[in-house]
Amino acid sequence: MSKQPGPLQAGVALAIRGVLCLSLVIAPPAGAQAPADTDLIARYQRMRGKEVFYPMGWDDNGLPTERRVQNYYGVRCDPSLPYDPTFQPPDKPGKPAVPVSRPNFVELCIRLTAEDEQAFERLWRYLGLSVDWSMTYATIDRRAQRVSQDAFLRLLKRGAAYQLEAPTLWDVDFRTAVAQAELEDREQPGAYHRIRFMRANPSTSLGTSGYVEIETTRPELPRVLYSMTNPR
Repeated sequence: MSKQPGPLQAGVALAIRGVLCLSLVIAPPAGAQAPADTDLIARYQRMRGKEVFYPMGWDDNGLPTERRVQNYYGVRCDPSLPYDPTFQPPDKPGKPAVPVSRPNFVELCIRLTAEDEQAFERLWRYLGLSVDWSMTYATIDRRAQRVSQDAFLRLLKRGAAYQLEAPTLWDVDFRTAVAQAELEDREQPGAYHRIRFMRANPSTSLGTSGYVEIETTRPELPRVLYSMTNPR
């Protein structure tokens, strides 16, 4: 263990001092409002005499980082390619994107996120956030990876981690599942479909015709088949 406690270790140190303390974690900022709200809480709690554990964390994981690296350098990850230690991205991104190995792509992710973190730090310092800039961590650094892996192994040991086949949102480009928060809603022209289902035994409650019609904008969904109910 290092002599100087890191952000995660320092959080434990504050908790065992026997003093009132508050630990704050900044969510991935989509704008200035979220960190400003958190900073307001931190300043208020300091004025009340509490010691505030308030590090700066960088969320570098996820498809947004991969997409930004693709667009910024004009490359795409191809796991079938071998690592090229001499690879340098094009001066200007072109089309089609240049295929690179997974290790090369990871190196570009680390390089670009480091530059972006410096830009964000300048912005948050200019905004006047009162975070402890001596304590920073990132979701892709070795320490965070070790913590998340240990947490997963504990869940696996308790039987709380499992595999399940279930419907999911799928990115056809990256070929991976995506979260609802990563989607962007856009209005698209659509169509209203009228679907006719034949009836084996027509009844007077639904009319005497030999079919039932329903209308939907999503005829491909299985639930359409279960949308017919007896009005009684």
